[in-house]
Amino acid sequence: MIKTNQNGFSPVALIVAVLAVLTVGIIAWRLWDANQQSQQSDSAQQIGNSLPHVDLNEGFVVIKEWGVRFKPTEELTGVRYFKPQHVLGDQLTFTTTGLASAYEGCREDSKQIVLGLITRSHESDPQYGGVLAKIGDYTYQYRGPEAACSTSNYEAESKILVSLMKSLESLEAAK
Repeated sequence: MIKTNQNGFSPVALIVAVLAVLTVGIIAWRLWDANQQSQQSDSAQQIGNSLPHVDLNEGFVVIKEWGVRFKPTEELTGVRYFKPQHVLGDQLTFTTTGLASAYEGCREDSKQIVLGLITRSHESDPQYGGVLAKIGDYTYQYRGPEAACSTSNYEAESKILVSLMKSLESLEAAK
């Protein structure tokens, strides 16, 4: 008669069974964890997409090329800037939609200095105009216009110029 061992699993079979259960458990856990992270990411993205976009530069005149901005006074509306002709370096001038539409000499296409010059330079103590601010590696200064751009309404242009100069005091890095 042949004697058979009927005492249960051998030690090798038990180790193989435990390893198989552990492998299946690890795979299942990793799949579950990846699914949870994906759901959290989708949820966060949906929350981010549902939040209104806030423009931190809204209400400011932003000089994009320089990365700076200023807050115009209530009286100063429709401010635009451009590089005047025959001006060297980082210098810009301003006009407004009102001035540009009323007077040909106040438009951007005139390429003339309209409401003075704002300049940025690496000089710590520039020669001309008052220093507005030091932002990053640049010193910003403003110099008023040499002449009026309009030929008849000096008073309106003067009021705009005063508002611009007051507004430029708030010059800061754009957000």
